[in-house]
Amino acid sequence: MGMKLQGMECAGQVKTSRVELSSFEKSSKRGKIFVSFENGLNFEEDQGGTMTTSPSDKGQQGIDIAGNATPAGDFKQLLEKETRFPPLPNILVAADVKDYQALYDQAASDFEGFWDKIAREFTWVKPWTRVLEGEVPKTKWFVDGQLNITMNCLDRHANGSRANKRALIWVGEDGTERTFTFSELLALTCQIANGLKSVGVKRGDRVCVYLPLTPEGVATMLACARLGAIHSVVYAGLGSSALRSRIEDIVEAKLLH
Repeated sequence: MGMKLQGMECAGQVKTSRVELSSFEKSSKRGKIFVSFENGLNFEEDQGGTMTTSPSDKGQQGIDIAGNATPAGDFKQLLEKETRFPPLPNILVAADVKDYQALYDQAASDFEGFWDKIAREFTWVKPWTRVLEGEVPKTKWFVDGQLNITMNCLDRHANGSRANKRALIWVGEDGTERTFTFSELLALTCQIANGLKSVGVKRGDRVCVYLPLTPEGVATMLACARLGAIHSVVYAGLGSSALRSRIEDIVEAKLLH
């Protein structure tokens, strides 16, 4: 480190100290950084302990980076570098996809057959007649098929081996914890859906959900999806003006829940 001490006056105590920094060098395991100042930097401390800095009379010369340090110009090379990180053995054992490359090759060799197989893992109200129709960008997937997303995220689990598995864990601000299994969350969703249906909510209607972050709020959104209604969420912490603007955004809301 190149330093110069200037203007040091001592009379029992230091009144004014000044250090001119002309270069700086730091070494580490990653490499060495050297900064040189054509115009050094002056550091001055007065009697009260106040430190000030000011440039000398030459100007900054530049920065040299050596060793393993990474200058900005090399970032592009890092972005283009391909590095693979294999999964840990214990994660691989529990993974649904144990050989990604084999799965990728399978999809590439039989595109429509691959997605036909994947789609059959879901619950459909009406099966499709064709997996894919048309050409990119105007394509249709699973032509004539119909499904309800809530049947796939609730019913197929509630009616199977996951019926008593926890689907939702909610913790309130006061630490209160509420849990719902797939069966319980399905029952709550159907209860709210029947309530919405009883007041005339149907497919295509718009419902504004004005509720706090509670399990009932989640179930209400699922209930709207189950009926085919469009929902707009306005959390209860927002004020009246925010609520009004969101109701106006969805135009002719059928219900404020």
